[in-house]
Amino acid sequence: MKKFLVFAICIFSISVHAQEETEQKVLAPIKRLIGNVRYSDKAKTPAERVALEDRALESIGSMQMAEFLLGDFAKRATPDQKDKFSKQLREYIRYKAFPLVHKYFKDIDLTYEPPVINGDQARVQSSVVYSGSERLTFSWILTKVGENYVITDFLNEKQASSMQVNKEAQVQPTLKTKGIPGLLSVMDSAVAQVKKAAGR
Repeated sequence: MKKFLVFAICIFSISVHAQEETEQKVLAPIKRLIGNVRYSDKAKTPAERVALEDRALESIGSMQMAEFLLGDFAKRATPDQKDKFSKQLREYIRYKAFPLVHKYFKDIDLTYEPPVINGDQARVQSSVVYSGSERLTFSWILTKVGENYVITDFLNEKQASSMQVNKEAQVQPTLKTKGIPGLLSVMDSAVAQVKKAAGR
């Protein structure tokens, strides 16, 4: 009986350790994203800023995002077109989303609920408190790629998927009227606009 108890305790310890390790793997991309974007705002040179932003972008699953947004059109897209769209998404995030991270999370830390893992997807609910009482709650969606996770979606306070909204309202209508070359052209213009708005 004593041996069984020791065995059971060891198994439980291994199980808990494995769960904690998985949770840390899920949270790591989010923390890396926020941390590098924060530090990039204090970079001493433009090159240092870009390097930190590039590290932050490693947490984003832009190729997975591209495949989702393209939907059925992904089968028609060439590898070069998918790669270009993926890069455009990264640059759009750099100039559109990163300034918002600076604005809202500059001096305020996020809190994270334990990840909810379902297959290769994980969901992490976060919240931030403003002015001592106003709380903003949202969720990160991550996808496992190999042994690690990348961020592939963001749910707002009403749990609406930003990827689904963009797919239905922007990407698919453009694909249906202008095709894949037209979408890439529209994205080039969109990236140029947000880059200019960011003063870059």
